[in-house]
Amino acid sequence: MLSEFEKETRYYNLNTIVEDKKKVNVPLEQWNEIINNCYWKYISPAKREKLQRETIEWSDRNKPYGYTSNIGLDGYIMTYVDEHILNRAKKRRNWLN
Repeated sequence: MLSEFEKETRYYNLNTIVEDKKKVNVPLEQWNEIINNCYWKYISPAKREKLQRETIEWSDRNKPYGYTSNIGLDGYIMTYVDEHILNRAKKRRNWLN
Protein backbone atom coordinates (compact mmCIF):
# COMPACT_ATOMS: atom_id res chain seq x y z
CA MET A 1 0.00 0.00 0.00
CA LEU A 2 2.78 2.47 0.87
CA SER A 3 4.85 1.65 -2.20
CA GLU A 4 1.80 2.20 -4.40
CA PHE A 5 1.22 5.52 -2.65
CA GLU A 6 4.83 6.54 -3.30
CA LYS A 7 4.75 5.54 -6.97
CA GLU A 8 1.46 7.23 -7.74
CA THR A 9 1.92 10.45 -5.82
CA ARG A 10 5.59 11.28 -6.32
CA TYR A 11 4.92 13.50 -9.34
CA TYR A 12 1.29 14.40 -8.61
CA ASN A 13 1.90 18.18 -8.60
CA LEU A 14 3.95 18.09 -11.80
CA ASN A 15 1.37 15.93 -13.53
CA THR A 16 -1.34 18.36 -12.46
CA ILE A 17 0.59 21.34 -13.81
CA VAL A 18 1.19 19.75 -17.21
CA GLU A 19 -2.35 18.38 -17.26
CA ASP A 20 -1.24 14.78 -17.62
CA LYS A 21 -4.15 12.63 -18.77
CA LYS A 22 -3.16 9.69 -16.57
CA LYS A 23 -5.64 9.12 -13.76
CA VAL A 24 -3.80 9.57 -10.46
CA ASN A 25 -5.44 9.61 -7.06
CA VAL A 26 -5.05 12.74 -4.95
CA PRO A 27 -2.21 12.12 -2.46
CA LEU A 28 -4.14 13.32 0.59
CA GLU A 29 -7.04 11.04 -0.26
CA GLN A 30 -4.67 8.09 -0.59
CA TRP A 31 -2.92 8.95 2.69
CA ASN A 32 -6.30 9.21 4.42
CA GLU A 33 -7.13 5.73 3.13
CA ILE A 34 -3.83 4.36 4.49
CA ILE A 35 -4.49 5.90 7.92
CA ASN A 36 -8.05 4.54 7.99
CA ASN A 37 -6.88 1.05 7.02
CA CYS A 38 -4.24 1.09 9.75
CA TYR A 39 -6.76 2.32 12.32
CA TRP A 40 -9.22 -0.48 11.59
CA LYS A 41 -6.54 -3.16 11.23
CA TYR A 42 -4.19 -2.40 14.14
CA ILE A 43 -6.28 -0.74 16.83
CA SER A 44 -8.35 -3.18 18.81
CA PRO A 45 -12.11 -2.74 19.16
CA ALA A 46 -11.62 -2.14 22.91
CA LYS A 47 -9.11 0.63 22.22
CA ARG A 48 -11.39 2.22 19.61
CA GLU A 49 -14.30 2.17 22.07
CA LYS A 50 -12.11 3.78 24.72
CA LEU A 51 -11.02 6.53 22.31
CA GLN A 52 -14.63 7.15 21.32
CA ARG A 53 -15.78 7.25 24.94
CA GLU A 54 -12.99 9.70 25.91
CA THR A 55 -13.79 11.92 22.94
CA ILE A 56 -17.50 12.00 23.81
CA GLU A 57 -16.65 12.86 27.44
CA TRP A 58 -14.34 15.67 26.27
CA SER A 59 -17.05 16.90 23.92
CA ASP A 60 -19.71 16.90 26.65
CA ARG A 61 -17.42 18.89 28.96
CA ASN A 62 -16.20 21.46 26.43
CA LYS A 63 -19.19 21.86 24.07
CA PRO A 64 -16.93 22.37 21.02
CA TYR A 65 -19.58 23.17 18.45
CA GLY A 66 -18.50 24.46 15.07
CA TYR A 67 -15.64 24.24 12.63
CA THR A 68 -11.97 25.14 12.65
CA SER A 69 -10.08 26.83 9.83
CA ASN A 70 -8.20 23.58 9.09
CA ILE A 71 -8.85 21.09 6.30
CA GLY A 72 -8.71 17.38 7.10
CA LEU A 73 -7.20 14.65 4.96
CA ASP A 74 -10.65 13.94 3.59
CA GLY A 75 -10.71 17.45 2.09
CA TYR A 76 -13.42 18.79 4.39
CA ILE A 77 -13.19 21.50 7.03
CA MET A 78 -12.33 19.98 10.41
CA THR A 79 -14.64 20.29 13.37
CA TYR A 80 -13.27 21.08 16.82
CA VAL A 81 -13.81 17.43 17.71
CA ASP A 82 -11.71 16.36 14.69
CA GLU A 83 -8.97 18.74 15.78
CA HIS A 84 -9.08 17.43 19.35
CA ILE A 85 -8.67 13.84 18.12
CA LEU A 86 -5.78 14.85 15.87
CA ASN A 87 -4.04 16.69 18.72
CA ARG A 88 -4.44 13.65 20.97
CA ALA A 89 -2.87 11.47 18.30
CA LYS A 90 0.07 13.86 17.97
CA LYS A 91 0.66 13.83 21.73
CA ARG A 92 0.40 10.07 22.11
CA ARG A 93 2.20 9.14 18.88
CA ASN A 94 1.27 5.52 19.48
CA TRP A 95 -2.42 4.69 19.74
CA LEU A 96 -1.71 0.99 19.75
CA ASN A 97 -0.82 0.95 23.46
